[in-house]
Amino acid sequence: MRRAIGPAAALLLLLLGGRWAASASPAGLAPEDRAAVDLLRAEAQALVLQQETLSWKRRTTGETVDIAATYQGHEKLFSLDTLQLLSRAMAATSDADQHKALAFFRAYVLREIASLRVAKLNDEIGNYLAGAEFVYKGKKYNFYEQSRLAQDEPDYDARQAISDAVLPILAEANKLYEKKEERLRQVVKELGERDYLALAEEFRSVRLDEFAPVCRRFLDETDKDFQALQQWAAPFQLGIPAAKLRRADLPRMSRNQRFDKYFGKEEMLPRLKSFLAGLGLSADKIKIDDADRPKKNPRAACFPLVVPTDVRLTIKPAGGQGDYKSLWHEMGHAQHFANATVKDWEFQQLGDNVTTENYAFLFDGLMGNRRFLQRYLNMSGQDLTDAVRFSAYLKLFAVRRYCAKVLYEMELHRGAANPKERYRTWLSRAYGFQLDEKDAERYLNDVDDFFYSVDYVRAWFLEALLNRRLASSFGEDWIADKRAGVFLVRLWEKGQYYQGDDLVKVLGYKHLTPIYLIDRLKDAAKP
Repeated sequence: MRRAIGPAAALLLLLLGGRWAASASPAGLAPEDRAAVDLLRAEAQALVLQQETLSWKRRTTGETVDIAATYQGHEKLFSLDTLQLLSRAMAATSDADQHKALAFFRAYVLREIASLRVAKLNDEIGNYLAGAEFVYKGKKYNFYEQSRLAQDEPDYDARQAISDAVLPILAEANKLYEKKEERLRQVVKELGERDYLALAEEFRSVRLDEFAPVCRRFLDETDKDFQALQQWAAPFQLGIPAAKLRRADLPRMSRNQRFDKYFGKEEMLPRLKSFLAGLGLSADKIKIDDADRPKKNPRAACFPLVVPTDVRLTIKPAGGQGDYKSLWHEMGHAQHFANATVKDWEFQQLGDNVTTENYAFLFDGLMGNRRFLQRYLNMSGQDLTDAVRFSAYLKLFAVRRYCAKVLYEMELHRGAANPKERYRTWLSRAYGFQLDEKDAERYLNDVDDFFYSVDYVRAWFLEALLNRRLASSFGEDWIADKRAGVFLVRLWEKGQYYQGDDLVKVLGYKHLTPIYLIDRLKDAAKP
């Protein structure tokens, strides 16, 4: 018996007004199958809205939420029958856009089938960390405050003490992560996939065994420049030689406190809005929550609840380059979603995350853009030169880190005998210094489900192409050129329609390559 959908999904179906059935449902499908696809889409859309709303609540308030419970009653949606139905629908259409939308929807269903089986563990982990506290200097702090404390701590030994204080929390969380990893191995078997990597490849539209050598080459080709930069960056930023760097120093290093006077807390949002106006853009369509709540996750995040009418951004302003970078990054996401005009839900919220991360990296990369720093932060002279150079170091560090994560996560999910040691080995390679056994306790906390790390790396490479295209079309000062804003809006209007490889061609390039990113970072790193 066909299960009835809930009131929210039924309402969405009415709002859709049968548009999908009229314009996108494959004509070759039987009428009952077309109706089933319509119902499933509406059900999925309502569920995503419910889950995004709960995630927003947890992120902005720290309150406990039960996302796992939202899956109850959606057994039909997340079933092998639905996957088969969508496969039939894809086979029945010759229209490229219809086929792409159905492929996006099918990938979503497949991903959620896998996620559903670990949803309770994800909630348990998320809620545990959101409520976990550690003691530092006699005072209790939430787990997520560790980075903020380390960023603000000038004392070398104290930064290590902060890092050590959260080890009991990580040890407890690792027990849950281990259960999740074991459950994921079972899920792969249940879905009939070869292994976890094969399942992730379907979600990411990438061949991991072909992409892994690209990550290794990036590490190899940037080793010399990175080591030279780090020899300069550590004493410049922390007053210590690079040989003394530890993982505990990284939050302080990334904060870039040497330039705090330029990255004021109170000026963050006004400067962001001024920058947007220079491109002919606005933040008016985006709900920004900048309230300071005790349990609020301090890192900025974008939540596209309903695209394009309800796009939200959360930030707990602290000031500093890292905070600016995070805010600009999430505004890149928010502008992308808030300017989308595509009508198909699949092209609004599903699809390839490489595309939206590319836009986010375009914005956060401005923290190392010479003209941006001159125009909006009034930097000049040696400070400007040093800021651009140090930003190149941070960018190179980040890309190297995620290349190493891709390689480590491949070994982790292939059942490495000692994953903690493999994490330590790969991340030490990326960082240019050795992690110790305590640092390695993050070997499961520092993992992105289904290789989101791959999307990040590909998006960094893609952003370099987009940046190059903007500069060639509108000049190096495109950051304040309304023509560049129009160009971006035209891309954003397509929502998630363009996958990463599509966008490469739209921008006028033949294939995705890291060479432009490497060249740009080398140029910015010059003294």
